[in-house]
Amino acid sequence: MAVSKNGFNGLVTGKIGATFYYVKNGKQEMRAAPHISKPKTKNQLAVMQRMSVLSPVFKLLKLYIRVGFQLAGIEKATWANACARSYNLTHAIKGEYPNQEIDYPAIRLSEGGLALPLNPSIESTDEGFKFSWEYNPLDTTGSSYDRTMLMVYFPEKKLFFQMIGGL
Repeated sequence: MAVSKNGFNGLVTGKIGATFYYVKNGKQEMRAAPHISKPKTKNQLAVMQRMSVLSPVFKLLKLYIRVGFQLAGIEKATWANACARSYNLTHAIKGEYPNQEIDYPAIRLSEGGLALPLNPSIESTDEGFKFSWEYNPLDTTGSSYDRTMLMVYFPEKKLFFQMIGGL
């Protein structure tokens, strides 16, 4: 079933027959539903498994990724989530089908033109975590309006702690 929130002439989202309707960057788009009758190849199964491995983590980190890849999405005229998935499906999954898993040190949750921090470190303290890095006074890509985005993720427990927009 499709829905038009603004009446008959409004933008439509949902499925009508074999066509999916959606709004992307404020524009109405549609695509046909897939109709594949052949058995899936090993490469197709590998891609599907990479998506199923990455999706649960991305679901938990949805807001963080939306902020972290926001500018990349604008530059590429797509969603931030699509930019993040594109990068991480290629670079942050290790192993061969059917034994693929996330390579946590390789995962990227933000993208942009700022320089990476110098000598970043994290340590566990009685109060929580202490993040630190060195400041590079010669770095010309930063500004006084820049803010930090910090994340700690515990894959075994599927728990994360995040700070978006810190000073």
